[in-house]
Amino acid sequence: MTTNVNILFVILSLIGGSLAGIIYFGGLWITVKHVVMHEKSSGLILLSFFIRAGIVGVIFYTLVRYQWAYLAVAMVAFMAIRQLLVHKVGQPKNFPE
Repeated sequence: MTTNVNILFVILSLIGGSLAGIIYFGGLWITVKHVVMHEKSSGLILLSFFIRAGIVGVIFYTLVRYQWAYLAVAMVAFMAIRQLLVHKVGQPKNFPE
């Protein structure tokens, strides 16, 4: 029974980390796309950062309360989502490598 619970928490950690990655990096992409249209772009960037960081912080804090290994699994999923979004969206044409 304990193994089933551990597997369930690992799956939930993967889902939580993926959700955190989608929220953080997806929100970042939306912010960057819309920042040029606003006069107060610095306020928009700061507000977006604090909202995204707050949501991700709550997700990660919830996972680390159970066990640090669940946070590690979530971080792997978080960074995998980042890589997936970079691959899907791509780099700008004039971005130096």
